[in-house]
Amino acid sequence: MLQREILQEGLLEKQSVKTVFGKHKWHPRYFVLDDRRSLCYYDPATGVLKCQIALTGDTTVKPIDGKSLELVTPYVRMVLKANSSILRDAWRHGIHCVIKEAQLNKNKLNVVRKRAQEMRMPQQMGETGRGTHMFKAGGSTFEVDTRYTLEKVIGQGAYGVVVAANDEVTGSHVSY
Repeated sequence: MLQREILQEGLLEKQSVKTVFGKHKWHPRYFVLDDRRSLCYYDPATGVLKCQIALTGDTTVKPIDGKSLELVTPYVRMVLKANSSILRDAWRHGIHCVIKEAQLNKNKLNVVRKRAQEMRMPQQMGETGRGTHMFKAGGSTFEVDTRYTLEKVIGQGAYGVVVAANDEVTGSHVSY
């Protein structure tokens, strides 16, 4: 099992903010920020985990006043209060670094997804002049009769690539 690295930990006061019900009262909680992009808080009296918040690229953190900061994720909005502005800034910096890393990982994942999509979707390379046309799909090149239009990659393995195609003459679906 992988060990998590604790980036920041300590006692903060938490106030949930829900637009429907207004602000809730302040609760002291023991917070832990880790390298797996989560912010957890525990009941300081019992040590029981109360909540684990995933910090994503969509998360924002900003100072509100001398000791408080606001944390907004797609699912949670809360205000955190530290004992000093120095502690508040340390928490803000730690959370901000985790958010930036999440944004970088999201951008890398989007590039990988785009490349995977390109591998699944046939790219027409043009006519050959012999009554066939060329397609590139799944890392392989196909030369097929012009009556067939390749649609998508449906399988890939050690022995080759299988693609779905339409037969424009008969209107049936075929696979190569």
